[in-house]
Amino acid sequence: KVLEENKVDFAPLAEMYLMTLTQAIESARTLITTTDDHEMTIATMIYPSMQLKANGGMFHYPLVTTLADKVVQFLEVIVKIDRDVIDIIDAFMTTIRATLASQIHDLKHPQGQELLFALDSACRRYFSRHPENYNTR
Repeated sequence: KVLEENKVDFAPLAEMYLMTLTQAIESARTLITTTDDHEMTIATMIYPSMQLKANGGMFHYPLVTTLADKVVQFLEVIVKIDRDVIDIIDAFMTTIRATLASQIHDLKHPQGQELLFALDSACRRYFSRHPENYNTR
């Protein structure tokens, strides 16, 4: 009942995770040419995404949960970070920020559906162009 009726403003908490994701993205931009430790770079982006996924629903933002889940699913199968991967994660992050700023809670919101479709399409296009970067384990 406490979770269902909570009135806590999710935006400041979400912004904390988005800042962590921003830092991970910026780190990944510099590391893609200087490191082979792609697993650690991916993990630094997955953690804040998982936090957004877990907390979005609890704070009545199921669209944020769904968007963050897509980020996690995308990153979990990436073998190697490249510029296109970073751009896709950055687009997800920008979308989550816009969702919070516009207070789009509902998964059925027309703009939310359009954003989900566009980002999902970007992931599918990426894997069609880079099948070698898809981990099937």
